[in-house]
Amino acid sequence: MTKRQSYERAIVGSLAGAAIVLATVLTASTASGAGITFGVIEPHQYDLQINKAPFNAVTQFGFWNHDNQRFDAFGRKQTGPGTDTFFGVTSYARFFTLRFLPSVGWAAAFFVTEMRVQGPRVGVSGFADPLAGIAAWIKPSPATTLGLQTYVVFPFGASDVSAHHWSNISTVLFDVSTHRFNLTGDAGGVFRSTRHATDMPDLDKGATFFTNIRLSYRVHKFFEPFLAFDFQVTGSDHDARTGLTIPNSDSRESAWGAGLLMRFTDRFDVAARYAASIDGTNVTLTNALYVRFNYAW
Repeated sequence: MTKRQSYERAIVGSLAGAAIVLATVLTASTASGAGITFGVIEPHQYDLQINKAPFNAVTQFGFWNHDNQRFDAFGRKQTGPGTDTFFGVTSYARFFTLRFLPSVGWAAAFFVTEMRVQGPRVGVSGFADPLAGIAAWIKPSPATTLGLQTYVVFPFGASDVSAHHWSNISTVLFDVSTHRFNLTGDAGGVFRSTRHATDMPDLDKGATFFTNIRLSYRVHKFFEPFLAFDFQVTGSDHDARTGLTIPNSDSRESAWGAGLLMRFTDRFDVAARYAASIDGTNVTLTNALYVRFNYAW
């Protein structure tokens, strides 16, 4: 593989998709709740190579959800909070190998997040909780990738948009590529500590389990339309003092989407997608636009 080909394959696997987990973790504290964990990943997200020379990638994400409807506890659609959630993520990732493990690829990443929720009697914004982590993968064949990734979310964001608890997000990741088709995805969980927030009861937060699948078809060297499927389920919260279950704090959602991946150069690509809920319980419907910009050097 040439250096140019290595860059092209690596940029679309920048791992910055991990940051979308905050769209779920944070919006729950601002009465929105939209966003499936890792729902921002796009085709070739885990189409990762094992390059001997280290390199870098910067990714910018944009996410907008119109929070006009909610699923109630019985899965019926109800009027939502009427807010709009805007979410931005700027990430830096360093890709490398270790001399004593030359057949394993590694990436370390750090994410800075920005958030704005606005609507009737709501207007909060600021830098949200940052996260950092690492991923490792192998190549069972030249056309496949299998790996693990884990990230820590730090509750250091602005008070209005912080989740006020620590989190760990860990997943299995995979990718299968052919000349025209690409299948990429992940499956994992979000594990949260007790939430401590001013003038609010301490809560033992429920765990989330999720999966994300992307299937694309390359119609041109620059254009790759794709379909998306996302699912997650979250357990109930409990009062940390009494142990009592918080009513309707559990949730479930599945969503589909369609979009287009555009590769302008071997180091730069853009992906855009619309996503909408299929069904769910106790959650704001996904009605969202996603945009992603990648640059590697």
